[in-house]
Amino acid sequence: MKITKTLLGLCTTAKLRNYNKFRAFFISFIVVFYFTQLSYSQIPEEFIGTWYLEYFSGPQGEIYVNTLDVTQGPSFTVTEDLQITGNSFCNDFSGEYIYVDLSPLAIPNTFQPINIIRGTIDCGSNEIYETQFYVPFVNEQVADIEVLQEDFLVLQYHNPALYQVYRNEPVLSIDENELSKIQIYPNPVKDLLQIENKSTNQITSLKLFDVLGRLVMKVNEVYDQIDVSHVDSGLLFLEIETETARISKKIIKE
Repeated sequence: MKITKTLLGLCTTAKLRNYNKFRAFFISFIVVFYFTQLSYSQIPEEFIGTWYLEYFSGPQGEIYVNTLDVTQGPSFTVTEDLQITGNSFCNDFSGEYIYVDLSPLAIPNTFQPINIIRGTIDCGSNEIYETQFYVPFVNEQVADIEVLQEDFLVLQYHNPALYQVYRNEPVLSIDENELSKIQIYPNPVKDLLQIENKSTNQITSLKLFDVLGRLVMKVNEVYDQIDVSHVDSGLLFLEIETETARISKKIIKE
């Protein structure tokens, strides 16, 4: 009886040791794989280039560049060698950035501006927007790249109230006043998302994307509402295309 108990104890101990060894190996493998992906991540070609700010979060809600009395809107250019240059409402800036490819983990890649040097010219009546625009740059905040397509770039900083939406063409050439007449509600939404179009342009297409930039839904016929009841909860982006322009709106699905 004692021999049997001893043998069982030895077997249990051996199994436990083997389990711990396997667990340690598995964790080490995951860590090595993860950091290998980070070390050898490639900057996607579509990310390289110049991006023009369309709208961003501010103390009183979303601020659309075309609704402001400005001759130029903020933009920045990113290069393959991790350099960043750009302009705000009245100043230039330059620095570097860190890009981390987290796609192997099925989560958004990240962007972080660092070592930013900026001008200090006072922007007058637009100084409040100037200051708000620079908050994530001077604070070197990390942002999830939540949508990265050919047209739009969304930077959701690791602060729920702070985000910036860019596009690959100067936004001052777009009739933003007309696009601003397209409203969506309720937001957050549970089932039916209503789309109210008071602009002179007809909506020609609606596309819904998740935070990884994957197409969730496309609508080509009825444009006054979308049933999102079957869509997973979380952050989404609705791309609205009209006869003359496109706009991306942020949506929370409950």
